[in-house]
Amino acid sequence: MAEQTQALAAFYDGYAEDGISDDGLPHYIPRLMITLSVPPYTLLTREATDEDRETYPDSYQLYKKQKRSSEVSHEEGYPLVLWPAASQAAIQMLAARDIYTVEALAKYTERGSGVERMPGELRELAVRAKAMIDLSAELGQFEVKLRDRDAEIAVLKEQINELRGTIKAQDGMLNALKARVAA
Repeated sequence: MAEQTQALAAFYDGYAEDGISDDGLPHYIPRLMITLSVPPYTLLTREATDEDRETYPDSYQLYKKQKRSSEVSHEEGYPLVLWPAASQAAIQMLAARDIYTVEALAKYTERGSGVERMPGELRELAVRAKAMIDLSAELGQFEVKLRDRDAEIAVLKEQINELRGTIKAQDGMLNALKARVAA
C-alpha cells in the first residue's frame, strides 16, 4: 500500500447534497474536495480535511491561487477569468504565477520581468494583454470627448428651450399689438 504522501493531490471546489429545498428540488452546499491519485490504478475523490491541507501544502497553495483568480475585484484590474482571450488552461498557469489581471500580465512584456521563463503561449498572451491595455487607453480619450460633447449638447438644449420661451412671449406680444392695430 502506498504512503499517503506518495499520492498526487488536487484540491477543487465541489458540493455535497444538503437535503431538499422548499421547492422540492435538491439543495447543495459548497465543499472543498480532494482527488488523490497513486498511478496507475488508484484514484480517490472525497471531501478534504484539515489533515489533507497539512499533508499536501503545495497542492493546497495552488488551489488557493486558482481560487483567487476567480475572486479578483475590478479595482485590482480587469480579471483574467473575464478576458475571452485567456483559455482556462492559461488562467490556471497564470494563477500559479500569481498573475490574476490583464494589467499584471501586460507587465510581463518587458525584458527582465520573468517573461523569458514563461511558456510561449503565456508570452504571446502577455503581448495581447499589452495591446489591449494600449487600445483601452486610446478608447478612454474618446470617452472623455463624448462626455464633453454630451455636456455641450445638454447646454445647447437648455438654451433652445429658453429661446422657445422667448419666441412664444414675443409671439404673444406681436399678436396683442396686431389686435390693437386692427381694433
